[in-house]
Amino acid sequence: MTAAPHRPAPAPRRRPSPANSARPAARLPQRTAPKLTRSARLALHTLHPTLKTLHTMRTLLLTAVALLGLAAPVALTSCDNDTPNQLHQLNFIPLQSGGRLCYADQSADTVGLQSTDSWTLAVATPQGTPAWLTAAPESGRVEANHFVTQPLALRFSANTTGAPRTARLNVTAAAGTTRTIGLPVVQLSWLDIRRPAPTMLRPAAETDTRASATRAQRLQFPDATPVFIEPLPYKAGTVVCGFVLYDTTDPAHHSLTSDASWLTLSAADANPAAGHHEVTLTFTENPDHAPRTARLALTSAGVTTYITYTQAAKP
Repeated sequence: MTAAPHRPAPAPRRRPSPANSARPAARLPQRTAPKLTRSARLALHTLHPTLKTLHTMRTLLLTAVALLGLAAPVALTSCDNDTPNQLHQLNFIPLQSGGRLCYADQSADTVGLQSTDSWTLAVATPQGTPAWLTAAPESGRVEANHFVTQPLALRFSANTTGAPRTARLNVTAAAGTTRTIGLPVVQLSWLDIRRPAPTMLRPAAETDTRASATRAQRLQFPDATPVFIEPLPYKAGTVVCGFVLYDTTDPAHHSLTSDASWLTLSAADANPAAGHHEVTLTFTENPDHAPRTARLALTSAGVTTYITYTQAAKP
């Protein structure tokens, strides 16, 4: 008989020691938010709009403080309030290129003056032109190292002359050296019509072109004549006429009328009061094969401005 081959006995399996075995990471105890009682939740719900309101009031307060800084005297940085200002400033606000623009039915306006020094004010009109504008106060005292904003009240009458008129505010401040600044004031001879926008017809001495009347152009060419024209389609429809009236007297002295039966407005808009207006006009279809024209007349403080509407011909 053949003997079976000798096989070595398997080595005994070693168990890892507890020191080398992997241990699960320790878990930190979780904290749960305490549950609020019903009364606590109700209190928070009640306080939420109050806290939100307080945040809004804080924002408004900070804004108001910043704005009040423009109107109140502000001390400039200095070690001695008796020392003359190191910085000098003199200007009108709001800053406007060209000057201040007023309309024919206006009788009051306000501009601001900012200065670090005491000042005096004078109103000048072109030679041979009657004085039509007054401004107050005529002087202001500014303490050393302060910056003051002073409102200037402008007063005048409605311009019924049929032509624009001009004046100039001259402010002089003397602090070491004398400085003078000026602000032109132009009162136009027409009412403040916003729609349709005015088209300026410049005098014959100027280039004979039409241009949309921007504020700068109205100041640059005060003698230009405005026209207010709006085209309409031949079919029936509506169009909006926009304007601002400044005369605060009885609205019975104001009027808006049409000279054509095919262009009408409501009776409620016939005597507009002071303020901004958007009046809806109604027009009928043009039955003719030729264009037709209607004219709207707006009157305020004795001044009348006309608006022309041209309706296209029927095809």
